[in-house]
Amino acid sequence: MVTYENMDDQTAYALIATLGIFSLFFVIVGLIIYVVSSYSIMKLAKNAGIENGWFAFIPILNMYLYGELVSAKLGGNGGVKLLIAYAAAIILNLIPIVNIVASIALFVFSICITYWLFQRFTEKSVLYTVLSFLTGGIAYAICLYLIRKNNPLY
Repeated sequence: MVTYENMDDQTAYALIATLGIFSLFFVIVGLIIYVVSSYSIMKLAKNAGIENGWFAFIPILNMYLYGELVSAKLGGNGGVKLLIAYAAAIILNLIPIVNIVASIALFVFSICITYWLFQRFTEKSVLYTVLSFLTGGIAYAICLYLIRKNNPLY
């Protein structure tokens, strides 16, 4: 059995280097996914006639843009409503036990937002939504990139 006490320095350095390489790989993949999905959301906003598509690249403001893209499903003024919903979820996550319910509600709400976004721009909304959540967001960026040139269906 290998424990930290009987691990030599060379093995420890190799382990640290391996963890560093894996970490770097996942950071690079995460950045690529972020840039591709942000670019695609910016293009979808432009196709939908929404100003300030560059909000897609700014972490808090991109929620406003998502809300505007699905505003019809949220009953108008979706950007502000989505920002309020996420702010409320963050605050509720600070309260013990309530945080579990808030996290589940936010997850379900995120699935709805994703579905409505795909529904607005493609007829394959169920497939794209399922793929997006089963792959942990990798397919989300790919699906958004595939529909970035589509005009809104409604």
